[in-house]
Amino acid sequence: EKAAAEMKERVIEELFPQKERDGLEQDNSLQDFREEMGTAHISTIHAFCSRILREFPFQAGVPANFSILQGIDQKLLLQNTLKKTLKNIATNKEDEDRDELTRLLKRYGGQQRLVDLLSTMINQYDVLEHLMQIIYRDINDTEIRETLQERVREREQQIRERLMSTIDIPEFFRCLNTVLQVARGKRAEEAKNLIPQLEERYETNLNSPEILNLLKEIAQLITVGENKDTKIATQSFLPKSVDRTDITDEIDFLVSTAKKIKSVPILENEKDDDKTDDIETDNDFLLSTVRDLLTLYTRISKAYSTAKLSQGTLDFNDLQLRTRDLLRNNHEIRQTLIKRHKYYMVDEYQDTNELQYELVMLLTNEIKSVNLFIVGDPKQSIYAFRGADVRVFEKTKEKIVNDGGKDIRLTENFRSLRDTVGFVNYFFNDLMGDGKETEFEVEYEA
Repeated sequence: EKAAAEMKERVIEELFPQKERDGLEQDNSLQDFREEMGTAHISTIHAFCSRILREFPFQAGVPANFSILQGIDQKLLLQNTLKKTLKNIATNKEDEDRDELTRLLKRYGGQQRLVDLLSTMINQYDVLEHLMQIIYRDINDTEIRETLQERVREREQQIRERLMSTIDIPEFFRCLNTVLQVARGKRAEEAKNLIPQLEERYETNLNSPEILNLLKEIAQLITVGENKDTKIATQSFLPKSVDRTDITDEIDFLVSTAKKIKSVPILENEKDDDKTDDIETDNDFLLSTVRDLLTLYTRISKAYSTAKLSQGTLDFNDLQLRTRDLLRNNHEIRQTLIKRHKYYMVDEYQDTNELQYELVMLLTNEIKSVNLFIVGDPKQSIYAFRGADVRVFEKTKEKIVNDGGKDIRLTENFRSLRDTVGFVNYFFNDLMGDGKETEFEVEYEA
């Protein structure tokens, strides 16, 4: 709110002309703008949602004169509601949710850990509602388990394809063959024996599981350690006594590529069959725990909503969710708001989440009826613990560009000294790379 107020003040300040270069005529023409700036819609997303709800309270199903519950007041009301609900369940032997509570208390080792977890779930209401809608809406646990496993397989496949696309296999062949000319020992012999198999499969099917398995096997043979500690294997492969003067570049490439290969996941359906029983047992246990948690979550969520309404209050989550539901379900009001504003600018967009993205799309009619301007730096998206999702930034940017908009890069730094900028560019370009490893990574831009 402080930042929004400062932004408004800066715009007003810009509207006051400098006497030495601006004449009286321009000063009069700007007077109307200066007067209107007091009511300009420059605010936080929450304040913007609050304004919409106050304009359409009955259609949104909120108290007409609601106040916003925040800070310690919100935490206290939620904690009191939580503990009161759990106490009612625990002390009533006939309560329908008593078995679920009993199991969860045993699994989480006491009340406080369970209270903290349920409190987090309530505060991430939008995430939980999304999960319940797309996964846990079905009462058939078998279908849920299959759906989850299918999603895991799809995600692993996407990650694997993305990682495999970053591996230069022909160059890996070349460097490996060069190093194997001087390598000696058991590991070196085993690696040599695997190369013909790898080359044969590489020519027929690049994306086959066998290729990845062979690459992983070779990577394990020629290197030791994981992640940052990965280095070329010396014992039984490339002893320190071997002259490495002419092959240092090849060794560096093998180490960096082996690190990538080791990070590529094995798909669920390619894992050992003898572990299936354990996986099923784990899945059953997790599914049962989630079911119990969602049962209590639903009960507490209703009690918390009732407590807020009895006070005539909404919390920050309510502001966004109620506005989203109003825009989604009421076509007439949505059209009214779409026509009202021709332009939206959202600052610090790298800190937005999926719910806020949905709000922006509803208010702009998927950017078909309204101009959208977002400002942000995906490298600075560090608020995942508050729900921020860097994928939202990339998705919105792509949508703007596809609809004929512009991707404008601000690459000049006016705050730091040249040497500082030079060091940061050198270090982070190597550390962050091209951003293709996962969908949560971003490309480094100097």
